[in-house]
Amino acid sequence: MNIRPAKASFVATNETGKVVVAQGGTADLKVGVERAGYDEAIEFTLEPKVEGLTLSQAVIEAKKKEGTLQFKADASMVPGSIYQVRLESIKPVAGRVQTYQSLTNQFGTGAILATTLDGWITVAIKAKAKEETAEKPKSP
Repeated sequence: MNIRPAKASFVATNETGKVVVAQGGTADLKVGVERAGYDEAIEFTLEPKVEGLTLSQAVIEAKKKEGTLQFKADASMVPGSIYQVRLESIKPVAGRVQTYQSLTNQFGTGAILATTLDGWITVAIKAKAKEETAEKPKSP
């Protein structure tokens, strides 16, 4: 019989599985983290890469059980475009953010999960908000 110590790990989840980003703007996505002996910062990237779409905030701080990742869409992105991406951890180890609905469909609400499960996140690009015009004069 071989007994090895368990590796430190984490499971990252998201409840919504979708993000709507304004052309040239940003949008936040809350991510929960269940840690099992891994207390360092966790850094994410988008896979597959989408030209014009990045994570401007891609790190969940050390020891935090939740964080906010921020998607950024360049002004060149076309409104109405829809993309399917995964959030993959690049630090410390490979892993993917799983959406909450996918987790419960596969394993029920009380399952212990590995970091290798994958979950797609839908990213939609909407038109850039119209800029505010100068204050209108007050009517008498």
